[in-house]
Amino acid sequence: MRMTQDYRHEYRGVNGCPGWCRVRVYEPAGEDRSSPAAVVITSEPGQGTDSGPSVTNAVEVIAAEVVTRFALPTSETVFFEHYERAEQELRAGIPETFDLVTFSRTDPEPRMLSGRWLLTLGTPSWRHADRASVETLIGQTIETERRRKP
Repeated sequence: MRMTQDYRHEYRGVNGCPGWCRVRVYEPAGEDRSSPAAVVITSEPGQGTDSGPSVTNAVEVIAAEVVTRFALPTSETVFFEHYERAEQELRAGIPETFDLVTFSRTDPEPRMLSGRWLLTLGTPSWRHADRASVETLIGQTIETERRRKP
């Protein structure tokens, strides 16, 4: 797979508060179209309660916005939620986490949530994943903020 997108995604949660996360999109390279696309939605270190709704609380909205923006086939796209940790958190024993996220809908739909219309993929479900399985699927190492710094 090749990474086709890596950007800061700004969104509004169900409660209307703005938030942001890092989104990376990986798509099959060359002629291999049998593999699904993969989307890694990352909450980076330093995102606290002052940075808006958590990725977990808005993942169905974020995923719907991403598949719509990049015309990804939802039924053929795998979504991962990733919580990256700062060095001090890792030293304190708080590990980074990865979860495979599936949704109750295969196509984005507008829904009225907290008095606002939002595009959503329905109800999310999470299943624990690990870094190795995500990297095996995408065929490369997942770069994190701490790995980018010299």
